[in-house]
Amino acid sequence: MHTLSSSPLGLNRAFVAGQLSDVAEKLEQTEAAAHHGGAGAGLASRGALARRGEESALAKVSRDAAKATLEQTKGLATQVVKDMLFNWRVAPGADAVMEEA
Repeated sequence: MHTLSSSPLGLNRAFVAGQLSDVAEKLEQTEAAAHHGGAGAGLASRGALARRGEESALAKVSRDAAKATLEQTKGLATQVVKDMLFNWRVAPGADAVMEEA
């Protein structure tokens, strides 16, 4: 159950850790494929196809990383808004400024 006091950052900790682990694994696989594909010099067409596949794999990794980042940013923004709404405090000395105006 989600309430105003719940935090998406805390509730999804295991999910986010899994996402980041998947991104790291995909990035390592893409890097390994780039190193293995570059070893076969002399086959220009094969190399071009391999590069397109690597770019595609790298684009997928980038998209996954951006998605995880966006989810964390949204969670943090939600927490900031909740803090501003429900934990609003008057700064020390602010009431003196209001009385002078």
